[in-house]
Amino acid sequence: MINTEEDIVLLHIATNGGNDYRLALDLPPLELAQLTPSALARMLATGGIKWKVIVISACFSGGFIER
Repeated sequence: MINTEEDIVLLHIATNGGNDYRLALDLPPLELAQLTPSALARMLATGGIKWKVIVISACFSGGFIER
């Protein structure tokens, strides 16, 4: 269980990205939605995690910085 006040969450994403700043999430046979900066920001905000480190390795990942 994560202690949202004290624990640090490290999220590392390595994938392909497009010039529309969507990250490709492929896991056949599942059909997954592509991850956008807004969607990731919303997930992290609703999770209530105070301390987080996010590492994204993908083309066009700079689109995630502002969010």
